[in-house]
Amino acid sequence: MFEKIPKELKERVQWVCWRMAVKNGRQTKIPVSPWGGSAKTNDSSTWSTFDHAKGSADMCGLDGIGFVFTADDPYVGIDIDHCRGAGGDLTSIAEEIMERYDSYTEISPSGNGLHIICEMKVPFTGKRMTWMEVYAERRFFCSTGDVFRGKDEIKEMEWKE
Repeated sequence: MFEKIPKELKERVQWVCWRMAVKNGRQTKIPVSPWGGSAKTNDSSTWSTFDHAKGSADMCGLDGIGFVFTADDPYVGIDIDHCRGAGGDLTSIAEEIMERYDSYTEISPSGNGLHIICEMKVPFTGKRMTWMEVYAERRFFCSTGDVFRGKDEIKEMEWKE
């Protein structure tokens, strides 16, 4: 499925691997460097190319790969958790967010959330709201390539709260 990840993301050296772990009693995704050891979202020496990250994740039995957002790229990630029902139906809030930010959208690794990636300038590095989280830098999104509703193109958007 990774073939559906947009080319402009694959061309950047901003990829890490990840593994599931329990931290403070909660399941969490831990970034792992494709070179070995921990990955840090503020240290580009722990990132790699898309192909290298994918190969490392496969070879080492890790859970997946992820894209790191930085101040030097035009991308912003919108994370909508717990918005998909068993049949794939979306909550009304998720429908509104998808309408507002009509850009590349994939189903998150859990299967019950969505990740939207767009080109956008925002007045913050990261912001958590009741219905979504928005990140412009120092975070990574686990990537699945499982495109939702055919939204396979990254588009330029304007921030609207």
